[in-house]
Amino acid sequence: MRDPERLVSAAGVTVRRVRAGEGARVRELRLRAVSDPAASIAFLTTYEQERDRDPAFWDERAAGGAARSSPVRSGPSSR
Repeated sequence: MRDPERLVSAAGVTVRRVRAGEGARVRELRLRAVSDPAASIAFLTTYEQERDRDPAFWDERAAGGAARSSPVRSGPSSR
């Protein structure tokens, strides 16, 4: 039976849906993404704007991502 949480699993990396309650993890991933010079052009915000958001924003985003199927990488190498 297919795990509905797991979207992709290959080479020891699993991509799965964000879960409600993972606001801190969503924030961490977003900050890493907007701080990457090669990827930052894809975002409409800056590192500083994202860093300064209230923790409740990230909790709401995680809860919404769980409902919308926002993927995250998980597993031992998903720092």
